[in-house]
Amino acid sequence: MLERNIYYYRDYEEDRLKKSVTPYKITVDCSLTDEQLTAMYDAGMVMYISDVPLALRKGSSIAADVEVAEKSFSTNSIYLNQNAIIDDGSEEGAKLFADAKVRQALSLAIDRNAIVNAVVYAKAANGLVPTGVFESGDRKVLFRDACTATYENLGTDAAKAAALLSEAGIKPSKYTFELTVAAYDEVHCAIADIIVENWKALGFNVSAKKIGTIQNNDYYKYTDSVPADICDDLYAEELRAGTFQAIIFDYVAYSADPFSVLAPFAKPFSGRGMDMSNPDEYLLTPHITGYDSEEYNALMEKIYAEKTVANRAEDLRAAEGMLMADMPIIPVVFNLNATVTSKQLKKTTTSYYNVLSF
Repeated sequence: MLERNIYYYRDYEEDRLKKSVTPYKITVDCSLTDEQLTAMYDAGMVMYISDVPLALRKGSSIAADVEVAEKSFSTNSIYLNQNAIIDDGSEEGAKLFADAKVRQALSLAIDRNAIVNAVVYAKAANGLVPTGVFESGDRKVLFRDACTATYENLGTDAAKAAALLSEAGIKPSKYTFELTVAAYDEVHCAIADIIVENWKALGFNVSAKKIGTIQNNDYYKYTDSVPADICDDLYAEELRAGTFQAIIFDYVAYSADPFSVLAPFAKPFSGRGMDMSNPDEYLLTPHITGYDSEEYNALMEKIYAEKTVANRAEDLRAAEGMLMADMPIIPVVFNLNATVTSKQLKKTTTSYYNVLSF
């Protein structure tokens, strides 16, 4: 419940809440079922919807009033852990995702149009840098509009995917692995289910590992207890720790500069802790996927050192091209912000990050 403080610099009787601010009270409810949300919206009791439930994205009264903004700064993507040991029937297993041809094949197998049709508010990804990010040094041009490259690994071509696996000497039926997804995100689960079927069609034994929150199981030293009133997010822990095999998530650009999206795949900018096992030499740690390309590292160092912002543009596009060839990350779809705002609300705006402002 968000409500103005009646005691803050106001006379309770002479300056009533309703007199000075409309609406004077906002109730945020994340517990409504699809049926409850629809009924309350139809009755005029819901003023704003920031995330339309999957089941209501087609044919509902809510869907009819949705406003879609393409500049979402978010690309639904998959990390492939190149260090993960994948079950191949042998005792030691194999680093299946360490082979670029395997990563390329897995991308080519994905039916992005089917995913767009399923989740509605999305566009098939034709690159990694999401919509909304500016061309380097030019706030009037978007990176995606300026990039004319076509990345063949982002198409859908099951025959080519099978050929790449054959070239790599991979017999898919030997391999068993999981695609981790947040169980509490119905959109991500829907995307993961489609991708799993696409990869099964290649012959892999793959399943969706749907994990979410559990009651806290960590000892808290300050109270000498295990708090029971908070939750642990097992999905988030797996993503942060890099213990996944493959994992689906939204890759968000936290800056309008494409450098923020591309730099983390270079070891000097991975943002991860140093390897301090050798006290005589602290070593940089590569990206959480294990991707470590000397050529890519050097290119990002060059971009970082460039003094003139506009001069970085060509190199940034080249950097994305390298990632789309090596595929340490598989872009799936560009997310679209879809919101519903009641006509009763005036003078409101919605940011790229789906934040409503009055």
